[in-house]
Amino acid sequence: MKRSISVLITAILAVGSFSLPAAAVKPGTACKPVKKTTVVNNVRYTCIKQGNKFVWNKGVKVKATAPAKPPATSTTPVPAKPAEPAKPAEPAKPTTPTTPTKTSYTMEQVRVNRTKSKCWTVIDDNVYDLTRWIEPHPGGDGAILSLCGTDGTSAFMSQHGSRVSPNQQLERYLLGPLDK
Repeated sequence: MKRSISVLITAILAVGSFSLPAAAVKPGTACKPVKKTTVVNNVRYTCIKQGNKFVWNKGVKVKATAPAKPPATSTTPVPAKPAEPAKPAEPAKPTTPTTPTKTSYTMEQVRVNRTKSKCWTVIDDNVYDLTRWIEPHPGGDGAILSLCGTDGTSAFMSQHGSRVSPNQQLERYLLGPLDK
């Protein structure tokens, strides 16, 4: 019995299925290159620029995915179910977390909404409610909290520029145009 256990351990080590963890990724420690991501213990960390350094952000939990099961094969034919009558299609539900209710917003309204529980910002003369984006933001909640109640155009553009993904994400939180 002891021999079979030691043979099993030797086999696992030889195949490489068992390995020591890589250097631990910790929020605030140095990293390179910026925007690099890694997942450790179901937490995704992103290398961000903080001041003049590149450091790991605080991380965002990711769901562990179970491996897909192959479809069961059967040699016995399964009788087909009779077709059900078609149901009327339901109207599509909006995918945005906030629905515009006004035609425009004032800068004073934006300034009032400057907390973690109600975070509005202005980017390119549009008002956005970023409250639901604070926690899942890959760059950490501090990046979003710094925009609350302000015109965050320059901060957003300096970090994301005209990249497609951040701009598409931002559009999900659009409230409406800023009233000038």
